[in-house]
Amino acid sequence: MSEQVEKLERKGMLLDDREEAERFLRDVSYYRLRAYTYPFQNNSEGGEHLFLRKDIRFDDIQDLYIFD
Repeated sequence: MSEQVEKLERKGMLLDDREEAERFLRDVSYYRLRAYTYPFQNNSEGGEHLFLRKDIRFDDIQDLYIFD
């Protein structure tokens, strides 16, 4: 899980609580949560899917997942 959290951080996501993020990804899975990050990323062909804004927080994406 820590590698997946690091990957999100490298793409530009902000994390307030790393342990909570790892716990949530263990329950939900990285790939399932990742679908909720797409609207906030550069998804061009061959791109690295970096976040377009510098204020995207894990908690925000988690809230979107829970709401849905």
